[in-house]
Amino acid sequence: RKQRVLQELPIAPQRFSIITSLDKIRTIQKSKECQNFIQDKALIEITHAALKNKKIAGFSTERSNLHIFLAAIFIDAKQIVPTMENLIKALQIEPSIENIKLAAVVLKSAGLGDQVPALIQEYPPRYPKNPILKEAMVQELNNIQALAVKE
Repeated sequence: RKQRVLQELPIAPQRFSIITSLDKIRTIQKSKECQNFIQDKALIEITHAALKNKKIAGFSTERSNLHIFLAAIFIDAKQIVPTMENLIKALQIEPSIENIKLAAVVLKSAGLGDQVPALIQEYPPRYPKNPILKEAMVQELNNIQALAVKE
């Protein structure tokens, strides 16, 4: 069945959100009942197949979420390089405050909190036009930076 999914997913003719399905599979995978029946490798392959489909990955939010999903797999495997590669891809696609926060937490937990200001500099979020909302976002970014570099 996995081979069929890997063949058909990149050419699926309709747009749908695969993230919900992947999250459900990941929840099952993490349960004790699964007992490693579903491997990380399979989820990674399915996610890459989804990224190849222009109807699925054609929307920036969906593409960003697929990279966040991949990053979550690598976070659990404690693999910092592929985790950050996927978080950077997500930030390149959608530099949201949530994506910045996740990348900052990963860097901080890896002892690389001092890299967070450079990350925010390179991938600043899109600020809203509303000055009150913009100020709140600036304050949140300042808090993220302060917590990341705090010992």
